Amino acid sequence: MNIEILVHPTQEPLSLADVYGHLRLDPEGSPPEHPLDSLLRAHIVAARQMVEQHTRRSLCEQTLRLSRACFETYDQSAICYRPFFELLRPPLISVESVQYYDVDNTLQTIDPVNYFVSADLVARLYFKSSYTLPLTYSRSDAVQVTYKTGYHAYGGSPIESSAADVPEALKSAMKLHVQMLYDELMPDEQVRVLDAIESILSPYRVHTY
Repeated sequence: MNIEILVHPTQEPLSLADVYGHLRLDPEGSPPEHPLDSLLRAHIVAARQMVEQHTRRSLCEQTLRLSRACFETYDQSAICYRPFFELLRPPLISVESVQYYDVDNTLQTIDPVNYFVSADLVARLYFKSSYTLPLTYSRSDAVQVTYKTGYHAYGGSPIESSAADVPEALKSAMKLHVQMLYDELMPDEQVRVLDAIESILSPYRVHTY
């Protein structure tokens, strides 16, 4: 199984203004600017990626592709076994497509009427019992699910809604990580910051493989 990011986030949960306030910086001008804005933007991206890796979640909207060699993975807790895909890095926004390479190594798309998605934190995509799973070509990415993830409050502009819906605790962890990257902290101070980040993120970690 493999997951790749097809479309990276076009925004971040934190703005430069958020970081200015946390680091007690004094930007100038209108709109406010700071000589180290480029560095701060890079730190924000690094902080978001750290939170995503630590919690196994997606913060702002992005498009992922999950692929594996075949359909056959079964839910052993179900009365009737049926193949499913666990759509990792929640929260799920939407499933864009389910595709497979047929025996002739030609990419085919499965009609959405043939599958459905559970409402779990880590959503699962199931195929309906009436659907006969097709044979696939022998390759590591024979079956592919493309889907969007990230915190996304429907209504309003995408930039405002998605960033605003990220839990404040995760934003706080990002601010601490930015501070650790920006400030010249002593080793004991770094340990305290890392402990604080771990304490904040631990309840948000998604426990799945």
